[in-house]
Amino acid sequence: DADWCSATDSSIEWMATPAPEPRYAHASAIGDGDGRFYVFGGASSSGALADLWFLGTQASPAAWTRIDATGSSPPALSAPRIAVAGSTLFAFGGKGADGAYSDTLYELDLESLVWTSDAQSTGKGKPMGRQYHT
Repeated sequence: DADWCSATDSSIEWMATPAPEPRYAHASAIGDGDGRFYVFGGASSSGALADLWFLGTQASPAAWTRIDATGSSPPALSAPRIAVAGSTLFAFGGKGADGAYSDTLYELDLESLVWTSDAQSTGKGKPMGRQYHT
């Protein structure tokens, strides 16, 4: 659990609620009209992270929720990138705990909470693994 604050036009309220652990080299994205702010992966003093959280901004007060999805989820990655389009969250790149750059595209269906990946695909046109990309 971590402390974080919720701010309104007239006040700031500190709360002790579940929240992502402090991190750096993480990825974040705004949901596609769902009022959510997503945070994935990154690194902390304990190493690379593989967790996915969202901050629900339409509730009052806003609250963090950890997403526990099934399927072919990404490993712990430092400096990956994520994007949301419709009801799908995409994750690509990053550096794994083994030091290798990921070239796998992961897709999370935000309705069923099932990850899929293109880990088995190879060949011409697949981007090289990378981190800190835009």
